[in-house]
Amino acid sequence: MIVTVRPPLVRDGTVRFGWDQEATNQLQHRNRWSIGYPRIPLCRAAPELLIEVLLSLQLPVWAAMAEEVEVRLPFPIPGVVARWWLAYHDIGHVTIGPLTDRTSYRPWTAAAVDLPAPRPVGVTFGAGKDSTLAYEALAETYGRDQVLLFHAIHPFSTRERAKRRAAKRSRTLLLAPALSRGAEVQLLVTDFMANLVPGKPARPGVNLYVTAGLPALLHRGCEVVTVSYTAAGYWVRDAPGGLRQWGNRRNRPEALAALGHYYSRVLGHDLRPCTTHYPISEYVSFKTLLRRYPEAFEGIVMCMRADTNKARWCYDCKKCFEYAVFGLSLGRADPTFDFDALFGRSSYVRSLVTHVEGSRPDALGRARWAAVVGTRTHFAALCHALYLTDSALLDGRLGATATRHLAVLRAGFGATPFPAVDVIHRAAVDACGPSPARAVARVAAGYTDVVDEPPGALLLGNRVASYAHGERAPFADVDDVLAASVSAAGHDL
Repeated sequence: MIVTVRPPLVRDGTVRFGWDQEATNQLQHRNRWSIGYPRIPLCRAAPELLIEVLLSLQLPVWAAMAEEVEVRLPFPIPGVVARWWLAYHDIGHVTIGPLTDRTSYRPWTAAAVDLPAPRPVGVTFGAGKDSTLAYEALAETYGRDQVLLFHAIHPFSTRERAKRRAAKRSRTLLLAPALSRGAEVQLLVTDFMANLVPGKPARPGVNLYVTAGLPALLHRGCEVVTVSYTAAGYWVRDAPGGLRQWGNRRNRPEALAALGHYYSRVLGHDLRPCTTHYPISEYVSFKTLLRRYPEAFEGIVMCMRADTNKARWCYDCKKCFEYAVFGLSLGRADPTFDFDALFGRSSYVRSLVTHVEGSRPDALGRARWAAVVGTRTHFAALCHALYLTDSALLDGRLGATATRHLAVLRAGFGATPFPAVDVIHRAAVDACGPSPARAVARVAAGYTDVVDEPPGALLLGNRVASYAHGERAPFADVDDVLAASVSAAGHDL
């Protein structure tokens, strides 16, 4: 299949990408999408930088469409850029051209005017517990004037109404609490996610916020940009055939370091992506935020399904359930939260109750994980929170149905504790090296034990999981890609 990319169209801080392809696009609604960077002089961005943004997000989509794909760009780019993104995404059946033998480029065609004061620490921010903890801990460590909140507005529908609602929700609900505490915010606005057909592969992962955000991150003077994927997602296991599988592979410290090395070698900018939560579970994150930063905690929005711009909770999803039981396990019954709606009428809770009542308990007397529960990596934390939940905190706030449902879930999933979710592993902190992750771990260590060995099982669904913090996942190396690019150009190494 041949894909012919049109020249990127830049207008008012927004770049629009489009292409023509021989086969029907079954993974996206249309052959175009855009990304905007308010207040960033995008007209000064090098064409290569814009193509870099396109390739980081779009290549996995093209790779999933056909056996052989030829991507024809509107102008030549350095061969190292094309080879890096093919290696980064583990794509072997896509070719990109035309290419030059250059091994670096300047990301700006001219010096930007009226540069804002640099913000060395960029925090990708969604207003949930994890990114809020990252922001507060790093603002405390480095100073609030050194930290930039980097927030992506990406609705899941291409309808104009959905775009307007997502933008308003971000302004009035997600960002307002942080802005009231003196946060500086840089937005990224894109319909890339809305353009993907639901349920199809090729999700962008970390690159939706990091590489796609390069024009803004570089212009704002960021030296580090953080993501906040929590500890339980970094599992490691042996697969059939002797292969090693790595959870959150592209979000691991070594993978993010490789991405930063690429930026340094090819763009000439030292922008280091890193994770703040490699050592910190979702449960520790919630507890630390609640205990250390109660004002910030009051503004978190973990639920993304509420249908108004003012509602923090939909009372019908896993995120609302997690907020409720995590809080209850820590002795907090939010006076503004409708626990009766969640435990009594939520379709998610009803499906959990049906699962518990219809399944056999495991050897520990606990209901087993099933897809209806949600993320396998969060299962142990939910079980641990239900074990610690004190129903007496909700006396007088639950009807008969909600009371029965909560009792069923506590007896089923909360039969045994999982204290391993409430500690910080010292080896995980060490694996992060000198980075903002250490600053966040240092704050969390004031409320959680730091241990050499976890106290009990670490779970991946119903399986005991390993986390192998001393090992490094194999990943693309920019020096190898540079060497291959020079060799392909016909030069001596």
